[in-house]
Amino acid sequence: MMKPSIIAALIILSLAVSTVYAQRDNAPPAIALIGGTLIDVSNSGHSAHDIPNAVVVIRAGKIEASGPAALVKIPKDAKVVNSKGTFILPGLIDGFTGVNSQAQANAWLYMGVTMIVGMQGPCRGFLKRDAHPSPHIYPLDVVGSMDAYSFLMSVSRWRSKLKNPDDFDESVELDEDETQAQFEDLVRLETQVVLLGHELTAERTKFIISQSHRLGLITYGDFRAVTSPAFDQQWPANPRRHKSWARVLSPSATGPRFVAVGSAPS
Repeated sequence: MMKPSIIAALIILSLAVSTVYAQRDNAPPAIALIGGTLIDVSNSGHSAHDIPNAVVVIRAGKIEASGPAALVKIPKDAKVVNSKGTFILPGLIDGFTGVNSQAQANAWLYMGVTMIVGMQGPCRGFLKRDAHPSPHIYPLDVVGSMDAYSFLMSVSRWRSKLKNPDDFDESVELDEDETQAQFEDLVRLETQVVLLGHELTAERTKFIISQSHRLGLITYGDFRAVTSPAFDQQWPANPRRHKSWARVLSPSATGPRFVAVGSAPS
């Protein structure tokens, strides 16, 4: 006679198998990209083992299988997309940019950019967070100060801190208590990345980073190399000037890791 413990184990296994098949039955149909060249981006992009005539199977937004057509089985329910003559690679990340219209969101996707760290400002306009389709957006805002481009302008008590909310050149510094409240409201507005300006003191920087980590936010640091005390007045008017910058990431415990380094010629 079979022991009760064995019977119970078999019942649990049966239920688990039934659940798996039920989940498969409810799974969305797959998409199969067939015939394109799969770009090998391993070894930090230095590998050259691209796969011609490749198959990539995608289901529910995740890659289910990829490789040579001879080795990858195409699911029966898959929608087949002929990708012959194209190149397939992971989505690109723009670590410091904006998206201010549906047209720009479309352009990012057309260029292969599937995720951005997006902020608002005079060079980028206002972030269009409801664009669809769109790259995945990690919204970024400045902490320790605020201006009319802050996401907090939608909150009356923050908007009132500016003497003229319509003056986009005005910026106000926040004390530690105000910065703490700023953090809480930015999180409520689903901000995921904060920018530490180059004017912050060491103590303020430590405070902001500690609060960011506590709240699971990613931090960007803004460091500038200048050539003269009058640099800020002369750039970008003087075409011979060159402003170098590096945005160095302090990741949250669970967030992605970015490092964006570049230069902005005048």
